[in-house]
Amino acid sequence: ITAYRNSCGTIVHFVNATGTIPLHATVPVGPIHLRLRGHSSRRTIWNAPNREPVELKPHPSDGGIEVIIPEIEAYGHLVLVE
Repeated sequence: ITAYRNSCGTIVHFVNATGTIPLHATVPVGPIHLRLRGHSSRRTIWNAPNREPVELKPHPSDGGIEVIIPEIEAYGHLVLVE
């Protein structure tokens, strides 16, 4: 996971490295519960290769938000619009 902020919000990148070595295929994982303390978001959008973007609903959690990503195949990123 890597994350950074820009003028639009926060972007969190996910890389799934599960599977055999060398990595010929990934094993999908999920659901993933992402909790961000001290953070708020109007919209969260999940983007993954060869998939349509999906808007996910953020829920309040411990002074921040929680977003549930249903499944990660090889890679995806979550855009948290502020």
